[in-house]
Amino acid sequence: MVYPNTDDLASMPHSDDCSVDYFNRVSLTLGEPQVDRFSNYGITGWVLDVANHDDGDPADLVVTEATSNKGWVLRRIPRTPRPDVVKARGGDSAYEQSGFMVLFPSDELKPGSYRISLVFGKRGSRKVCGGTVFKVTQ
Repeated sequence: MVYPNTDDLASMPHSDDCSVDYFNRVSLTLGEPQVDRFSNYGITGWVLDVANHDDGDPADLVVTEATSNKGWVLRRIPRTPRPDVVKARGGDSAYEQSGFMVLFPSDELKPGSYRISLVFGKRGSRKVCGGTVFKVTQ
């Protein structure tokens, strides 16, 4: 599950067309979540690729440790319908499957701060977005 090259994230084109909405059922508008080390983390949100006019599939969820830049990846995260995103984009059905909901296993994470990023799009035009921070406690 370790991401081979988290340094590559910095060199990828950046996009604002994604959102991590909830982390363990807590809205991220409430600040940086703190979670126990020995639980699985539920992460939900949406991602879309406006440049290619599609839902950004395939998408990978990447969790990067803040101090070492070590990363973990969930490749090709399962996609879910997001009618709210379709509505916000003027009813465009190309974005129907823009949602995601994943359980991230925490067994490899030590206490500390981590960043969630999404890498998405077709080969040759992959982009990165996100940057949501969470803290793992004892």
